[in-house]
Amino acid sequence: GERRLPLEHFFLGPGHTALQPAELLVALRLPPPLPRTGALYVKHSPRSTMDIATVGVASVVSLAAQDDVCREVKIALGAVAPTVVRATAAEAVLRGQPVDAERIRQAAQAAVQAASPLDDIRGSAAHRRAVLVPLVQRTLQYAVQMAQGTHFPFQMQRGLAVEAVF
Repeated sequence: GERRLPLEHFFLGPGHTALQPAELLVALRLPPPLPRTGALYVKHSPRSTMDIATVGVASVVSLAAQDDVCREVKIALGAVAPTVVRATAAEAVLRGQPVDAERIRQAAQAAVQAASPLDDIRGSAAHRRAVLVPLVQRTLQYAVQMAQGTHFPFQMQRGLAVEAVF
């Protein structure tokens, strides 16, 4: 058999998904990106050799055809809640508005509302909240530049998390 499930219903909690016994995830179906779309994911880890993130942020920004008005935006936050969460309040700050540095700053501040981090061996809840703001701001800035046509080499993208926090 086969079943389809919206992605937001797939992750149930840390280490738990909606997969039933004997089920296998065989595909993710994603809509194609809109024209003039840029996207970036960055993670902050306590050590460069560590694969697990203390905070992870992914931003996708689509700009209107004729100007730099935000047509669509999605901001996902990882390692700051039991599952990946969307920062819908931050998205609302940008959607339908001209994108500039101040609006990006406001969106980054609003993203903290979606977070409910905990203290663990990788970092404190306070540290995660503090790191979240510059990471959201950085991913949005670069996603907008990519939507405007700027290309960033992969090696440069890898260093953006460190650059955003320090």
